[in-house]
Parts: sequence; C-alpha cells; structure tokens
Amino acid sequence: MTAVVDARPDGRAARARAWLRDHAFEVALAVVAVVPFVVAVVRAVAHGYVPVGDDALIALRVRDVFTVHQPLLGTGSSASITLGVDVNHPGPAMLDLLAPFARVLGTATGIAFGVTLLNVACLLGAAVMAHRIAGRRAFVLVLLAGSTLAWSMGSEYLFDVWQPNQLVFPFLLLLVLGWAVAAGRVWALPWACGIGSVIIQTHVSYVYLVPVVVLTGVVLAVVADRTRPRILLAPLAAGAGVTLIVWAQPLWQHAFGPGASNLARLVDAARGTHGRIQPIGGPEAVRLAAAVIAMPPWILRPSYGTKLLDGPLPSSGVGVALLAGLV
Repeated sequence: MTAVVDARPDGRAARARAWLRDHAFEVALAVVAVVPFVVAVVRAVAHGYVPVGDDALIALRVRDVFTVHQPLLGTGSSASITLGVDVNHPGPAMLDLLAPFARVLGTATGIAFGVTLLNVACLLGAAVMAHRIAGRRAFVLVLLAGSTLAWSMGSEYLFDVWQPNQLVFPFLLLLVLGWAVAAGRVWALPWACGIGSVIIQTHVSYVYLVPVVVLTGVVLAVVADRTRPRILLAPLAAGAGVTLIVWAQPLWQHAFGPGASNLARLVDAARGTHGRIQPIGGPEAVRLAAAVIAMPPWILRPSYGTKLLDGPLPSSGVGVALLAGLV
C-alpha cells in the first residue's frame, strides 16, 4: 500500500511534465503575450501611478465596497447630461472584483494590478478556450489578436480602469465564449452569462452587444444539432443562476431603493422618454466602423486613439465594401 500511495504524486508530476513538454510552445507564447501587461503595470506603479479624472471617481467607488456605502449601482454615466436625468451604469460587479486588490495593495496600486490581472486572465482564457475549440492555430490567432489590441491601445490602457478601455479584453473573452457555445461546448454558456453581466453592468452601451453574442451562440448550437435543446437545459439553468447572482445588487436597488430605480430610468432612456438623443444612424455607423477597422492602418495605431478625430471618413457605399472585404 505504501508503494502505491508514494507513486501517486510521482504520477501527477510526470503528467504535469508531459503536459508542459507537449504544450511548451503554447506556454512560451502565452508568456510573451503577457509580458507587456506586466511591464506596463510595474512601470506605472514604480513611477507613482495615481488615477485622475474619471479613473479617480471609479477608484472612490471601489473604496466604498465592503463598507456601509456599498455600491448597488455602477458609476455615473455621462449620458445623464444628454438625458437631463441622472443615470448610472447598471451595476457594481466590476467595482466588487477590484475591491479586494484595492484593500490589500492600496487604492491606486490595487486597481492597476486588478485591471491588469483581469485583462491577462481574459486574454489567456480566450486563447485557452480557442485551443479547445479549434486547436493550436486558433490559440495562436487569438493571442495574436489580443496582442495586437494591446499594442494598438498603448501601455497605459492595459491597466486603465476607465470603462471603455477596461472592457476590451473581457469582451474578447465573451466573443470566444460565444463561439464555444456555438461549437457545442455548451458549458461555456454560464461563463458567458457571468462575463456578459459584468460587462453590461460596467458600461451600459454593451447591452446591445452582449445579448447578441450569447444568443447567437445558443441559436447556432441548436441549429447545428436538433438534440441540442435538451443538452442546453442544464447550462441554461446554470447561466440563469449566475446572471441572477451577478445582478442581485442592482435588482435590490430597483426593488427596494434607495432612490429612484436606476434600471427603470435606463429603460425609459432607451425608449426616448428622457431628453433628445440624436442617433448616429446606420449609414454613419458604417462609415465610422469602416474608418476604424477596415481602412489602413486598421486597428493598429493610430486607429484606437485618433482615427475618428483625424478622419476622413469613407462614404457609406465604400464603407460597406470595405467591411464586406474583411469578412
């Protein structure tokens, strides 16, 4: 009996060594992809990084987590100016995720490291899931796409807590999870519901994107196999449970206060009840999208930061042709 027990750790160690040997290329590539994130945040903290502007307001709300001022909603939205009524982003899920880092490391350092860790986890999670779906080639392509995004954004944005920058890599993970569900890996669905809920709560504009990604994955899974609806029951139930847990705080605020229901105000705003929002419209949206992702230098620098400011924008017809060429 003693010989058998002693052999078990050796067996696990042997399997671990074999796994590392078989996946040495993937591990090395992942390390290379992560290095810019680590360098960026260490350099920032070493030079005395302090969040300012919107970042500082987010930092204040992160500090309120685990106190009597526990946030039930996300930070205030600049849409309040246009609407003429105060609205917040839907929920505090991201604030809750960053709060432990802020408590342990201090507000500024903790937030920077927390955002960096989240971005790295999302990038590697997307790459690993892609590997499970389509093998090494997909792993490499996802890491390449993520590394290109990181380079386009610039080093400071890799630890930036401002929502538009903070959600780039979580949304990349969501896209891959949607692909996983469509490919038949139905237990990616609860993860997609959880990540998607955090994304929507952090910035309300994603309310139009996240459901499309998740539902498209579910529909494609059902279309691919007629027996899939039965197989999806348990993942759907788990996804609903995860969604309910993540949304518990904003739902509590909606039902019991304090203050007016933020969710109700957001719904009213979407219906046009508050203010007068001038929509961009389909043709203008095509021109903007084509200018950023379908014209040189595509998503490379300086597209991320200055392309829309510098122009010029293509016509709607040219924009459609350019976007179609990408497909």
